[in-house]
Amino acid sequence: MISYGGSSMPVYYGREGTDEIYRGDYDMMRGAVEIPVHLGYKFHVLGDYCMSVFTGGMVSYGFAGSLDAPSGCPHMSLYGEEGVWNRVSCAVALGFTVESASPVVFSLDFYAGMNQMARRNIFRTARVNECEMRVSFMYRIR
Repeated sequence: MISYGGSSMPVYYGREGTDEIYRGDYDMMRGAVEIPVHLGYKFHVLGDYCMSVFTGGMVSYGFAGSLDAPSGCPHMSLYGEEGVWNRVSCAVALGFTVESASPVVFSLDFYAGMNQMARRNIFRTARVNECEMRVSFMYRIR
C-alpha cells in the first residue's frame, strides 16, 4: 500500500545545554510504501453484518518527503545524510472492520511505532515513534 500524509513537528535547539529554545513547528510531508501483515478472526454479529478483529505488524519505507521550516528558521532535510527522520518504520497493528452484504466496509486501524524515528536530537522528547490511526470507509466493486 502507498500512503502519503503530513504532520507538524515542534523543533527545539540547544537541547545539549541548559537553554532549550523553541524554533517553531516544521511541516513534514512523507510518502511511504507500507506492508501490513495481519492475523484476524471474522465472525457474524447480527443478520448479514460481520465483524473482524485483527492484530499484527507493519513495515514502512519512506521514499519521498519534505520538511518545511517556518520563516526565520533554518532548512533541514527529512531524509539523506543530514536528514532528521529514519526511512524505515516498524509498527504493531490492532484494528477491526465491520462489513455487510452491501459493498460498504468500515475499518478502524491503529499502528504503534516500535523504532526510534528521529535521527537528530532536536525534538521535545528523546524518543520519537511514528504512530498512525486510520478510519476508513471502502466501497467494493463487484
